[in-house]
Amino acid sequence: MRLRLTIHRPLPTSQPRFPVQPTVAPAKILWNHNPSPSSSDLVSELLGQISAVHPLEQAGNGLENYIVELGGYELLHFSAVSEVLRDEDEVVYVVISRRREEGMVR
Repeated sequence: MRLRLTIHRPLPTSQPRFPVQPTVAPAKILWNHNPSPSSSDLVSELLGQISAVHPLEQAGNGLENYIVELGGYELLHFSAVSEVLRDEDEVVYVVISRRREEGMVR
């Protein structure tokens, strides 16, 4: 399954800026997802695979600080990728703190 990823990451900085944390330009990546037969194929595992190639854990943010969205809807990290994503889906990864600053987190 090929996914279209957009990754929003904060600027790596030692001092947080208030009220809005600056970000680097979003990274747009085509990602070929082929889970191994031994994998449980969860959204959280996909996030880890992407982070291994395109580091997400920086500026004090771990993988648990990222929201994974499809069409503006949040994907739960324990969801099976094969049940919530389809070929050519556009998936957005964003840091939770950024969504709160934009007033997008409930």
